[in-house]
Amino acid sequence: IGSGGPQTAGGGAVYLNVANTLQVNGQILADPDDWTTNYGLGSGGSIYLIANALSGNGLIRASGGASADRRTGGGGRTAVYASTASWAGTVWAPGNRNGLANTSSAGTIFIQAPLTNGTLIVDNNNNTSTHLTKLMSGDYSGTAFDQIQLIHSGRLYMLYPSTFVIAANNILADATGNELQLDGRLNTPASLNVSSYTLTVSSFSILPQMTYLEIGSNGT
Repeated sequence: IGSGGPQTAGGGAVYLNVANTLQVNGQILADPDDWTTNYGLGSGGSIYLIANALSGNGLIRASGGASADRRTGGGGRTAVYASTASWAGTVWAPGNRNGLANTSSAGTIFIQAPLTNGTLIVDNNNNTSTHLTKLMSGDYSGTAFDQIQLIHSGRLYMLYPSTFVIAANNILADATGNELQLDGRLNTPASLNVSSYTLTVSSFSILPQMTYLEIGSNGT
């Protein structure tokens, strides 16, 4: 459940466990109340969906409050455990639906189709923010994710002590100010190319396998 702000409550929680196909042509929302001209809106809630398949062209959203003011809560958390081969809709968890500068961070979207490890998506609707989307410390190597997508100014921070592996094609970014920061152990190929996003390490980070770093197009 999303945390509340001075003006509005946070988003609620949605849990659906469907035996066959979940068809969404309307909306499943876990947003806070909106207050378009004021600050202090709540953060997004949580959506947890389990089904054999997800279909339709609707909207699944757990965003922060929509406000013309930048001081809103962050995006919520959404998880979809289903085949999405027939899904033509949108799954969204930005920090502010109005697309502002210097506002809140995105939430997370996790989509796991059968026989996959799943994809983690951080999409902030092109809201630039000094805040990063945080994951609790943990071991995110191995089978945690098949891919992490950092899009539309999405920025992700894995808290200390975390472990992650950068491998071929498991980080997808769209060069919109994206960032991956990890405090902990980052396993990489000996030769690492960083393109389209910023890789941030700190005194809490170790990269034991890397011997050569190449900064590619739109990488830092």
